[in-house]
Amino acid sequence: MARSPEQEALKQTEVMQRIIRLTDEQAEQIYQINLKYATERQKQQSRTEAVERIKRKNEDYKRVLTPEQYQVLRESRMKYHHEQSAEEVPSDVRTQGTNATARPVRVDF
Repeated sequence: MARSPEQEALKQTEVMQRIIRLTDEQAEQIYQINLKYATERQKQQSRTEAVERIKRKNEDYKRVLTPEQYQVLRESRMKYHHEQSAEEVPSDVRTQGTNATARPVRVDF
């Protein structure tokens, strides 16, 4: 079951609170930002709209967070997306080589 915009905003704010330790004032502002964009997301369908929405949301975050908090948030997102990408590697992709910089190689049978 899909979450309501309010539930989504609360969840996103709670995650951000754990990652970057928001002040009470920041937490309220971030919740309002998250609510605004969660509501917009339900109305928008195109990828172009989604990309623009994310850019605006990040600009809003920058107005509320300290530069250090924003950097930690970005690093956390990059780590999350990297981990998600690794989990999504198809089963027919094998890593070639043994060093840490090995690249996945698709194996077709």
